[in-house]
Amino acid sequence: MHEAVEACRVQKCLNEASEYLMPAGDVCAEHKATLPAKEWILAGSEQSATGYAQPTILVDESLRALNEYVLLEPPDEVTRDGSRQYGPPEDDFYSEYRIPFRVRRRGDEERSFTLVIRPEMMPALAAFFCRQSPGDVPPDV
Repeated sequence: MHEAVEACRVQKCLNEASEYLMPAGDVCAEHKATLPAKEWILAGSEQSATGYAQPTILVDESLRALNEYVLLEPPDEVTRDGSRQYGPPEDDFYSEYRIPFRVRRRGDEERSFTLVIRPEMMPALAAFFCRQSPGDVPPDV
């Protein structure tokens, strides 16, 4: 009778799991050597929550595929000016908010991008973030 062979839990890896890495679980020898120096996520699923499958390890391209960005620091500036012209013309184009963010895409390098927010969206956006904030954060932070 053959024992069931466990596959490496790294997504898209076809190697046999031969090592155990805390807290990731069963992995191949290659991933046991490389994972400690990399960013990775142990991602559960509906099947893993019910015990029918093991969580999967996302690393490299699998992390980038999440299209998630980690905010590296809170923004500290906003730009509002009338120096841009748009085509087709937009109402109140001069009052949009342009807010630069420093981020790191999961599994990738740091980068900056600017989020453009229409003035009518700013109160709802601010209210949304205030609702997410823990109650014990001082108001001047």
